[in-house]
Amino acid sequence: MRVEINRAFATAGREYVGPLLISLVAAFIFVSYWQTYVAIVAGDSGTEKYSHRAFVLPIFFVTIWSIREKFTDLPVKACWLGLIPLLACGAAWLVGELALIQSLKNLAAILLIPMAVLTILGYQWAATASFPLFFLVFAVPLFGPIVPLLVDMTAAFTFVALQWSGILVFREGPYFELSTGRWSIVDACSGTEYLGAVLMFAMLFAWTVFDDTRKRVQFVAGAIVVGIVGNWVRAYLTMLIAHVSNNQYLREDHGSFGWYLFATLLFLYCLAGWQFRDPGPDNIARLATKTVSDERREGRLPISTMTIFVAILALFSIVVWPAVHSILSHSIRVERAIVLPRIQASGNWIEAAPAQGDWVPALVNPTIQGMQTFERPSGPVTLHIGVFANENSRSKLVTSVNKFVDSDSRTWSQVSNGRTLMTISGTEISPRTGVIIGGGRRIIAWQWYWLNGRTTGGDVQAKVWQLAGKLRGKADLGIWLAVSTYTSGEDSTAEQLLRDFTREVGPEIFKTLDAFARQ
Repeated sequence: MRVEINRAFATAGREYVGPLLISLVAAFIFVSYWQTYVAIVAGDSGTEKYSHRAFVLPIFFVTIWSIREKFTDLPVKACWLGLIPLLACGAAWLVGELALIQSLKNLAAILLIPMAVLTILGYQWAATASFPLFFLVFAVPLFGPIVPLLVDMTAAFTFVALQWSGILVFREGPYFELSTGRWSIVDACSGTEYLGAVLMFAMLFAWTVFDDTRKRVQFVAGAIVVGIVGNWVRAYLTMLIAHVSNNQYLREDHGSFGWYLFATLLFLYCLAGWQFRDPGPDNIARLATKTVSDERREGRLPISTMTIFVAILALFSIVVWPAVHSILSHSIRVERAIVLPRIQASGNWIEAAPAQGDWVPALVNPTIQGMQTFERPSGPVTLHIGVFANENSRSKLVTSVNKFVDSDSRTWSQVSNGRTLMTISGTEISPRTGVIIGGGRRIIAWQWYWLNGRTTGGDVQAKVWQLAGKLRGKADLGIWLAVSTYTSGEDSTAEQLLRDFTREVGPEIFKTLDAFARQ
């Protein structure tokens, strides 16, 4: 009787083994990289009002639970080759953490889970749980590289749609002038959040409802179209409704309108997809039909010595990278008080007082920021300096949120951008350029970086130098530099003034910054 009872309990508990083991592996990684996962769930800024990514981890565990019967007869057989991608993910996380590349850090932390399942539990477990493990990737925003393209497409569609609606509109890049006000389609209007949400839920719907791989691919491809075109319609309707209501509706806060619109589109799209569902039980409830071995019937989980050895190596491969990061972070920390460096005038340039209401770059949480104005008979030039020390996710030297103009600014607008060439002390630099307008003024600005005695205008080069410096134990200190001048005539005249300034005063800037870094 006692033997039968034990077997009954063992049989009843078999289906919980799979979710339990995968949950233990995931929990170990969550604890080891808890700060990264908190940022993933809450948003890197910690201030996101809406984020579909908060649903990814709960959906992961629910989908693992829904296929629990499929794990009942799988042997736990470690895959030692999985140590290679597991170590690669850990190293990528360290690179992303040191270089403050959020997408790389977050993606590496997420991929640690499937790689750990593959390494510790074996390839059969990874294959069986392939969809839930793949679904974890939706926790990371990966559409950043296509944001400029989506912005351009949205602006182009909105402009044409407004014209077809009989509305008089003037467009300069992403900026629109209507009789009722001014609008701009910036990065936040690219629709990547909407696209990510639609794609994520469409992927889940396709896995749940369809058996046929072709149907799944077609449904997900259609969801991409819905996400992109839906954002065009959202931008157009936002401007249209605000215009016809004389800015009484959707002028200030139109984020909620976008989510309601996309919720409706997603519901209608899934409703249409439901009509083509495959017959029989939903995939989420479909069970595998496999013969249960005698060992599993008796409640035993055979694990070899090799599996235990590989599992120990895998766990060490997971925890070693946060430990390395902690050691490096303490060695490169800047402990001294940061005082803004002052540049001495040189050549025929003299220091002057900044003009009232002068333009200031939109830097996010620099350690310290300031500017100096220099002038000569042909015109003034303003030098802008932003110092970033002891960087973190909310205060970074190289990031897309450090801009010439904040997207919410009602005073200034950036109407163009590009690259140019300048030379300082024999070093050729390719700074980022921008044309800024506001208050009847037009400004030409150039921007570049200074890091450990070297300077570059490229974001990728700056990130590489930052990473190399931190790995060598260099102080966590970098400087965001820009020069600007007003223009009332040809832009080429202002550009030549900036080029003269950087050539003549640039050596003094470098000398001062080198001394500042050695303090």
